[in-house]
Amino acid sequence: MKHRQEEIIKLLLSSHDYILVHEIAARLKTGERTVFRDINELSNFLPLLGARLEKKHGKGIRIGGDLTKLMDRQSNLRTYMTSLSPELRLYVEIIYLCNAEKKVQNSELASLLRISESCMSNDLISITEILNDNEVFGNLFLDRKRSYGVSIEGPVWYKRMAMLQGFLKIVPILELGKTIVKKNHSDEFEKIKNALGFTADTKTILDLVSEIENFLNCHFALYDLVVLFFYLFITVSHPSDSDSDVIGNGFSVEPVIPESVVSELSIPCISNNKNELYCLRCLLSSLEPAHQTGTGFILSETETYILNLEQNLFREHCIDQKFTIELQNLLQELLSTVIFKKAYKIPQNSLDYSTSIPIQKTGTTILETLYEPIKKRFKVILTLADVELLRVPIRATSPLKTIHTRKLRVLVACIEGICLARLIASVIRIYYPDIIIVDTVGEIDVAPQFIKDKEVDVLITTVDDIPNTIPHFFVKMPFQQDSFRHDFASFLADLPRTEREISAEKEDENIKIDFPNTKSLELVFDNFTITEIDRPLRDKRITTFLSEIILSDSKSQQQLRHDFDKREKKGSVYLEISDIRLFHCRSSAITIPVAGMVRSKKPLATILYLAAPENANKDEIEALSLITTGLIESPDFVYSLNHETADEIRRQLFSLMSNLS
Repeated sequence: MKHRQEEIIKLLLSSHDYILVHEIAARLKTGERTVFRDINELSNFLPLLGARLEKKHGKGIRIGGDLTKLMDRQSNLRTYMTSLSPELRLYVEIIYLCNAEKKVQNSELASLLRISESCMSNDLISITEILNDNEVFGNLFLDRKRSYGVSIEGPVWYKRMAMLQGFLKIVPILELGKTIVKKNHSDEFEKIKNALGFTADTKTILDLVSEIENFLNCHFALYDLVVLFFYLFITVSHPSDSDSDVIGNGFSVEPVIPESVVSELSIPCISNNKNELYCLRCLLSSLEPAHQTGTGFILSETETYILNLEQNLFREHCIDQKFTIELQNLLQELLSTVIFKKAYKIPQNSLDYSTSIPIQKTGTTILETLYEPIKKRFKVILTLADVELLRVPIRATSPLKTIHTRKLRVLVACIEGICLARLIASVIRIYYPDIIIVDTVGEIDVAPQFIKDKEVDVLITTVDDIPNTIPHFFVKMPFQQDSFRHDFASFLADLPRTEREISAEKEDENIKIDFPNTKSLELVFDNFTITEIDRPLRDKRITTFLSEIILSDSKSQQQLRHDFDKREKKGSVYLEISDIRLFHCRSSAITIPVAGMVRSKKPLATILYLAAPENANKDEIEALSLITTGLIESPDFVYSLNHETADEIRRQLFSLMSNLS
């Protein structure tokens, strides 16, 4: 939207009365014909936000209808744009220019972003460099013409990919991904959407994402789910004409999803447009399924590539035995995803497993094997970063199932206490069933003899640089479930092979939990408190609020709050998948173990808290630890914490303690 049109909206919103056109022209120091032309454009734009332009002969014009979205947009323009860093501002400018239907004046864009025109000119130089350097933007160029303005030119598909890349830069992907899965409202995204002039209804797009996943019987990985959301959002906001140049010179790879499949989807502006259907087939073919079972969209040629890769890795002693059928299917699926995204210039997840671990022989062998045939067949250039997606599952499988002559044995030791140790152990049990957890301890100074007796291969600890002769994995704090899984997978992938034998009776040994006595279980269950509040607590207020729930004496409350804060400084604990934050500590302010939860209604936010007396006995600690185990190993318990009534939560807690004990 032009700067002058923004000023007209601002002027009309400042008054409930009609304003004559010549008054508007005088205030803006422009001609009446220019104002009439702007008014005609606004008449088409305002209904997209629920408002309308009301005209009355002899009195002038005013804005009527529902002003909520329009007022939000004006507010967001002021607050959101000014909070951007210089780097993110560039991507906002790219989105805006790709979305604009004609050239934009420097002054218009500078006004939108609340920056000077000289700063805007410098930004355009930086945008030119981004378009030249970034592979996703390779088919676009910045067209600047004096007195006409500036625009980003190129085929529609590549403009969409540029906008996709921009959105992925400025919107928190994890938070938006969880919002899409839960079909919730995202205030952050609504601000950006309104500020940049996109008109597609967010709820409609969320419903379309669900329809596509259900229709294809496939859930997509979180990053690619966000890619699909943004693509649909951009396309529905500004669909192309049926005869427009959408993809330019075409692609080197044909999509594997047939037109007959996507044509059955009821997507506005796409279903009856062959160009749009083709583009949607390309996008869906490239998305990575969340459940990697080898049943995704696979290029037929990848079967030969993976068989050759297996032979080369085996010959170079990177693996000790042939791929399983499951691994072959998974690698074909992942390789197809990489080829499609590279060929279509679709943004890829930049997660790099080797930032802290050097690329070893496996990675270079994979690249050398696949580089030439894929370049020749699909005109796609692979890099070491691309083959990481293949290297990690190959290496993560090898140490556990082929390289080691027995199952890996780990000890989890956390200075923060046994509750966190049990939580980490539960994550490992769920996602790495081939690993044996020999014990979980709430200390770091583990005796060498203990490690020797237990025949521990790896020590998992929350303290870095500990003096120990065995390999150890450092758990970064604050503890986040998803990050831990990625980091631990990378650690396993590069773990040196071990051939040490182990006694047969210990081969299938796993941690034997000493279950607490009934008295301790009853004590924790009876004192489990459920509190519901209207709005989420601010971070600085959480421990104070928890202390006030647990204790009534102000002095004791202060001590308990101090102990919660002291523990929190060592690193918070957040479970992304279940969306629950955990607070726990030991404190001299209490005499019995206590546990409970606090849940806000809008938006939903759940906090679980556990506190043990300073001199708590082993049974009391074990009783609290069962709850942390349930956070990972009992989906029903987790669901009840987030969604069910107090009675159902207590029923699930009772069931959890009964089953585990």
